[in-house]
Amino acid sequence: AVPLEHTRRCVAMPIYRASGSRAKGFAFALLSGMTEPLGGLLGYSVLRPIFTHLVFGIVFAMVGGIMVFIVLHELLPTAHRYLPNKSATVTAVTFAGMAFMALSIVLLELSGGHDHGHGQDKHGHDHGNDQHGHDHGHGH
Repeated sequence: AVPLEHTRRCVAMPIYRASGSRAKGFAFALLSGMTEPLGGLLGYSVLRPIFTHLVFGIVFAMVGGIMVFIVLHELLPTAHRYLPNKSATVTAVTFAGMAFMALSIVLLELSGGHDHGHGQDKHGHDHGNDQHGHDHGHGH
């Protein structure tokens, strides 16, 4: 939903306004919107042979860091600019949300997490699942 909204607002509307052509705006928005899924597929195809839990952790850490940067560098200052009389509340709610996310991760781990079925049942038997818990129908 976010890429679609971004594409509509940042690509389709300016092209439509500049050219007066809805078709041209739609075409450029479609091309712009295809970069994310195509980039994802390309990245996955390149990294698939080395995807491990460590690589997933590194990728998620990088993406999480990027998201935190965007919040702190772009969204929080914008909220302060548009809500100057609620500056303390905006900051408090932002950091409360971050604390809630961190707490939920800790509680999930303390509760035993969730099982992806990493290949073995509770008796240690392998049921043909790959490293991500997906059953590829090996019939075990």
